[in-house]
Amino acid sequence: SRTNYRRKQELFNSLESLCLVTPSSWLAELVGESHLSQHPVQVINTGVDLGVFRPVPSGLRSRYFLQNKHVVLGVAPRFSYRKGFGNFIELAALMGDDEVIVLVGVSETQKAGLPDNVIGITHLDDVSQLPSIYSDADVFVNLTLEDTFPTVNLEALACGVPVITFRSGGSGEAVDASTGYVVPRGDVAGVKASITALRRRDRAGLRQACV
Repeated sequence: SRTNYRRKQELFNSLESLCLVTPSSWLAELVGESHLSQHPVQVINTGVDLGVFRPVPSGLRSRYFLQNKHVVLGVAPRFSYRKGFGNFIELAALMGDDEVIVLVGVSETQKAGLPDNVIGITHLDDVSQLPSIYSDADVFVNLTLEDTFPTVNLEALACGVPVITFRSGGSGEAVDASTGYVVPRGDVAGVKASITALRRRDRAGLRQACV
């Protein structure tokens, strides 16, 4: 592995006009600490299709009888420890009676073991279903422990939903004070406090700031 590393180092650094592109400032900083630091780095954030991800009518609340609930949404291609599944279970224990978590991307096994105040959705037939789910949420929570620049944050914001995320990699770079909160990695109590703080803010103003 040491020889392989040296060969890669020599090959990359032999290029005179190499520019490296990263999706987040966090990753750009890591490149600056590597053997590629002599090359320029350009940050080009990942984007989402605003023709697809936008506020749309939704039937999520009526389907799951959530009309009087504050809906906290989490979405992942597949929930795991790295995607914060365990932290969502911790968060569920801190939720009030009028709050519910909806997780999209859980396995059948995970779904069977969820607390009563967590609704699991295992599979979506089409990505076009996501905007309607985002649009009915009160807040999107991303408890990822490792990420570069997650598109789920962008998708939620594009649908008018404020975001709360851990300060994991570049996950917080799409969120500012007008669109949500970034809390220390692993601070589940801080996430719950941020959810409560968002509930005190003007909902219409929040959604307008997000889109």
